[in-house]
Amino acid sequence: MTNIHRHDFVHLDLGNSGNILVRDGASPAIIDFASCTSTRHFPSRLRRALEKRDRLGLLKFWHRYSPETMPPVMVDYFNRHYHKHLAAGLGISIVPDTCKWFSPPGVRFIEMPELTQCDMSVSFAWNTHNQSPALQNFINTVLECSRDESVGS
Repeated sequence: MTNIHRHDFVHLDLGNSGNILVRDGASPAIIDFASCTSTRHFPSRLRRALEKRDRLGLLKFWHRYSPETMPPVMVDYFNRHYHKHLAAGLGISIVPDTCKWFSPPGVRFIEMPELTQCDMSVSFAWNTHNQSPALQNFINTVLECSRDESVGS
């Protein structure tokens, strides 16, 4: 991935674990460059943000399938930046249920089976350290709606 970035390209779809294969010797191979784009003429701030997105996609894969082999510095980077808006306590998000397996400490999930129209299972997620009254009221509303849906089923 560093080589891709060095040549002014970003992959943009490494959050999809199907685009990372593991070769013999456990080294990753990145495939499916359909979303790849050149960053040669992008502002440096945008280029860095897109490169960070690629790095987090690769780290997400690593954290999911082999967290015990991650160096502590990589685990720390992943925990600080992945789902940063949730881990920072800034709000809520509707996320795929698979996010449960690699979320930073302090993020809570509520399954949302009522969203069956989605192509995947989703959860409502937030940082448990955020004590904002507005957020707490919203969470209570989601919990009540979830209970009402499960009772009506």
